[in-house]
Amino acid sequence: MWPLMLTATVMAGTQRFALLAAANDGGIGRATLRYAEDDANEMAAVLNELGGVPVEHTLMLTEPSVAELRAGWQQISEWVDVAEAQGDRTEVFVYYSGHSDIEGLLLGGQRYGYDRLRGDLKGIPSDFQLLVLDSCSSGAVARAKGGSFQPSFLDNEAVNVQGYVYMASSAADELSQEADNIGGSFFTHYLVSGLRGAADYDQNLQVSLSEAYTFAERETLARTQRSLTGAQHATHNIQTTGHGDVVFTDLNEINSQLTLDRDVAGRLFIHDHDGDLILELQKTPEQSITLGLPDGRYRLFLQDAQGQSAEANIDLNDGEKLTVDTGQFLASSPALAMFRAKGGDVDYRKVFGRFTIFPIDSFRKNRDPELHRLDASFTLNRADALNGAQFSLGANHVTNHVRGYQGSLGANFAGSVLGIQNTLGANITSGDLKGTQLSLGANIAGGSVQGMQLALGVNTARNVVGTQFSIGGNMAKDVYGLQGSIGFSWAASIHGAQWSIGPAVARDVYGLQAAFITLARNDVNGAQLGFINVARRADVQVGVINVAGKDADVQLGLINVNPGGYNQLYVAGSTVEGGGLGVTYGGRKLYTLAEISTEMDRLRYGMGLGVHVERDFKWMDYIDFDATATSSFDLDSPFSGEQTLTTRLRLLAGYTLDKDDRFALFGGPTVDYAIIASQPLQNLLGEDYQAGDVGIGGTLGVAWRL
Repeated sequence: MWPLMLTATVMAGTQRFALLAAANDGGIGRATLRYAEDDANEMAAVLNELGGVPVEHTLMLTEPSVAELRAGWQQISEWVDVAEAQGDRTEVFVYYSGHSDIEGLLLGGQRYGYDRLRGDLKGIPSDFQLLVLDSCSSGAVARAKGGSFQPSFLDNEAVNVQGYVYMASSAADELSQEADNIGGSFFTHYLVSGLRGAADYDQNLQVSLSEAYTFAERETLARTQRSLTGAQHATHNIQTTGHGDVVFTDLNEINSQLTLDRDVAGRLFIHDHDGDLILELQKTPEQSITLGLPDGRYRLFLQDAQGQSAEANIDLNDGEKLTVDTGQFLASSPALAMFRAKGGDVDYRKVFGRFTIFPIDSFRKNRDPELHRLDASFTLNRADALNGAQFSLGANHVTNHVRGYQGSLGANFAGSVLGIQNTLGANITSGDLKGTQLSLGANIAGGSVQGMQLALGVNTARNVVGTQFSIGGNMAKDVYGLQGSIGFSWAASIHGAQWSIGPAVARDVYGLQAAFITLARNDVNGAQLGFINVARRADVQVGVINVAGKDADVQLGLINVNPGGYNQLYVAGSTVEGGGLGVTYGGRKLYTLAEISTEMDRLRYGMGLGVHVERDFKWMDYIDFDATATSSFDLDSPFSGEQTLTTRLRLLAGYTLDKDDRFALFGGPTVDYAIIASQPLQNLLGEDYQAGDVGIGGTLGVAWRL
């Protein structure tokens, strides 16, 4: 993995170093996480902006193997050695977000035991070390001795503190949790919020280690105690000597600051210009709070004890120290409040039905809202709410909810629908649809669809729990079911299936994408099936061309691009078929191989598939099992001579020769089975060798991982 470098300033006399690792993939049988990498990036940003960790001292690893993580320790150790030689104090911060169990970290299909982890960390010759694990059962890393924050830990100068501190997001028997609404894990979200100033209890513009942990521990417990998974208790272990306040972040390290005035009180949520939640805290009116934020545009949401909401938009410029008070917050829009309530408290005047050519009186102002049972019109039907049916040759318009049926040859408009909308033009629902929309033009739902949308033009919905089908295009924020199109499909998140003859595009896929071209901006936790498949990361890709931006477990195709896959060049010799040059490429677990070799006056070439299994044994690091179809022909008469076709099976064990796992020695038994036996093959293997005969031998070779 390539390191990602970030920026910060360094405190004089002290050099800080950080290694951050993120692993969404916990191996077979474990759900793929969504936000481990985002968590690591958030932590890296706050360390660089406020934590005194400079660009050249920050190492980021995504989906690392055990070997890659241990290589990271070696890189940190080399940096520390240089700083120690200069006479500086050294502090190392290590952060991990991903899967783990009671025995160790889970990196893909490998386990990195806690004992081995602690031993590797102790091998780094720094004055102070902080390890933060945000993963399930991570409290097991601290089970050896336990520990707690002592009052003396907050006295005097930090330069006297020696030793290490372990922070874990959960107890040894608990699950750590992440959530879509915060875009990350609870513990990291609140730890970062605290480091940006929410945990600055003594208001000295510095967040100490104990302040940060206390804030994250309390907020995580409060947020998770009512969750389905159960309460999450952060744990820690301190083994230090000396006295001093280890400052985690210094708010003076960043040029721009946002101060919340004393009169601002309640639960505060701060979103950046992209809408991502970056900070959350409970603000009390006793004192002001200063937060260290990079310059940019922010949206603040404040919720008081009575549940009333207000918001403020601010622009924080570089070098600006801005103060926000209650006068800058505006109450949430009444329209938004009505949308959330879905009209349930409206006192309607009940009308059995209306039969008109044009219902002019329904547009009168200052009239009581009406709930209609049956409407029929030759032009336009309009009602505030409908529990029944509407028929029109022009358009149907219901301001709030529809419980029943809307039929039109023009357009249907409704706040929310529980039933059926039918039109030859367009169906538009600003709220939720529970039922069916049928159209020859477009289906649009501003809320969720729990049922079916059918169109020959366009389907759009915020959330779909059911089916979207179109001959034009499908667009949805989240799909829990099926999207079907002959033109274009797009979804922010797919939990089910996307089907299209044109491009199928999604941000995240948890299921199946099937189309001529499938595109996933982020991860595919399932499969992509198409002529061309593209994803940042995928479990399975099946097609002619498969492209994974970072990694894929399984790739079946002629052309496979996978930077994190099983990519290697090798030279091998076989007692059955001689020596040759080969390459493996594609998925980490299921890969494609191609070979070429010469023997006597014949050229042999072949392609096949293989299964790669990582194993951390003393004498073996991996196992490969591959099947290859090979063909050979006479070099003197390549077009006139008879070709031979054989199949080959190999079981290979590999042992890496260097710490980076780049070079390996491999070998194992090989079996050839002749499908077509020609005269040249008989000359090579013996006159009695015929189609159906078997050749048994062995293979030995050297591989170089790309």
